[in-house]
Amino acid sequence: MGIDLLDGSQPGCVLVKFSRPTGTIQNLLRYSTDAKLPEEHWLVATGGGRERQLGPFESGTKVFVKAAALLGSTTEPQYSAVKARIVQ
Repeated sequence: MGIDLLDGSQPGCVLVKFSRPTGTIQNLLRYSTDAKLPEEHWLVATGGGRERQLGPFESGTKVFVKAAALLGSTTEPQYSAVKARIVQ
């Protein structure tokens, strides 16, 4: 799964765009504003669409995001590489 991080439509938000494989039934996101926090303790968001808006965050905040595409048979999510974006 690939992700792109863009400015959200709302002030202080980050838009996550997904490139998902065929057959995906849900997205699993983990995100944080703390680079030192272990990834297993990041916040979690789920959804089935091709986009997800996160936030709002304070302007200048760096947001770290990774995502996994879930199939009906997924038992262990395979996350994308972590990407980061500074909130405008």
